[in-house]
Amino acid sequence: MKNIFITGVTSYLGKNLLNKLDQHNVYGLINKTHLDPKKNFVPLNLNLDDLNLFFNQKGIDTLIHLASNSSGFYEDNIESLVNVNVQLSNKILQATKNSTVKKVIYSGSYLQNVKQNPLNFYSISKQIFENLLENFTVKNNIQSVSIQFGDIFGKGDSRDKLIPYLLTNEDKSQVKFKSNGLGCFSPIHISDATDLIISEIESPFINKFEKKVGFTKIISVKEFVHLYKKIRNKSFESIFNTEDPVEEMVINFQGTYYVPEISLEKSISEL
Repeated sequence: MKNIFITGVTSYLGKNLLNKLDQHNVYGLINKTHLDPKKNFVPLNLNLDDLNLFFNQKGIDTLIHLASNSSGFYEDNIESLVNVNVQLSNKILQATKNSTVKKVIYSGSYLQNVKQNPLNFYSISKQIFENLLENFTVKNNIQSVSIQFGDIFGKGDSRDKLIPYLLTNEDKSQVKFKSNGLGCFSPIHISDATDLIISEIESPFINKFEKKVGFTKIISVKEFVHLYKKIRNKSFESIFNTEDPVEEMVINFQGTYYVPEISLEKSISEL
C-alpha cells in the first residue's frame, strides 16, 4: 500500500484515477472543486508552503502531478500558462526535497513533440517543467516519469473538448468547428491513461528520469472527425473555420506510438 499525493485530482483524469486506487492511501490537493472524502481518500486545501511538512508527516512516497492550465494556447495567455505549468509546478516539486517522496509521476503532453505556427505556448510550458523535473531527479535521488498523454476521452467527459463536442452535435446536419482542422489530435481512452499511471505507481524504484509515451498516432483534427463519422455511422457536414491561422503540424516524434488496450473503433463506438 502506497501513500499517494495527487494534484489535479478533481480533473477528468484525476477522478478516474482515484476510482482505481482503492488499495492505497490517497490525498488530493483541491482548490475550488469539491470532492467528498472516501475510506482511502482525503481531499485537502493546503497552502503550498506546508506541503513539505505534510509529505513527511503522512509518509507520502508518491507524488502524482496532474494539475495544469490548458486554457488558451497562445500569446494572450502566456502569463497564466507559466504561473501554473511552470512556477506552481516547480513549487510543488521543490516541496519534495528532504521528504519521504521518492517517486514523481507527471502528466506531460504529446504536444511537446509537435511544432505548429503560431507557437503553442501550452506545450512549451509543459516542456519547461519536464526539463526542470529531469534536472531535479538527478540531483535529489528520486525517480520520476513524464507520461506524455494524448487527447484523453471516455464516458462522463463534460469538458470543452473535441470528442464531447462531437457527441453533443453528431445528429445535426452540420457541425461547425472553431479551428481549420489542421491542428493535431491523438486520442487515448481514459482507462488506458489511468492504467499507464498505475503501472508507474507499482513499478520498482529506480533512481532515474524517464519519458513515457501515452499517445497514439498523431493525426489532424480533420482526419479524426472523418474517422469518428465512419465509426459512429454519422453523416453530418463538417464546417471548419477557414480563418483559423494554425498551419499544418510538423511532428518531431521518432519513437513508437502507444498501442491502446481498447481499439479506437471500440472505444468510440461505445461512447
